[in-house]
Amino acid sequence: MVHTSMMRKSCEMTSARVLVVDDDSTFVRRASVSLGSLGDVESIASGDDLVRHVLNWAPDVIVLSLLLDDRDGFQLLDELFSLDLTPPPFVLCTTSGPASATRVAPCANWPVGTICRTAQLHQLRDAVEQVLAARDEVVAAVR
Repeated sequence: MVHTSMMRKSCEMTSARVLVVDDDSTFVRRASVSLGSLGDVESIASGDDLVRHVLNWAPDVIVLSLLLDDRDGFQLLDELFSLDLTPPPFVLCTTSGPASATRVAPCANWPVGTICRTAQLHQLRDAVEQVLAARDEVVAAVR
């Protein structure tokens, strides 16, 4: 495992854009506080607004609840995958249950991972830093 201090060397140079998509206002508030020092954090509570927001704001990372009240999270992933974004944002899907763990893996040419919804705030921040570091490598390889 990579230590947090080594994960994102460019964090001090470049501000990240993190979009939190969740209809739980308590989780959104806690996540925004935890991730705020990484850069700009925006949140939306409706899956219906996700594609428009991604196209308008171009986040680096999307923290996406798969269990939104208004939309199915897997359908939202399909909609995101259909977009032609280069490079695509990393997506961390929040999950819950005893087998939940943080994982980052490619999916349909998009980097997608999972993080347990009940993870401690430092674990959420570490996971976002991990995907930001991986995204930096992808962007550098494309250049």
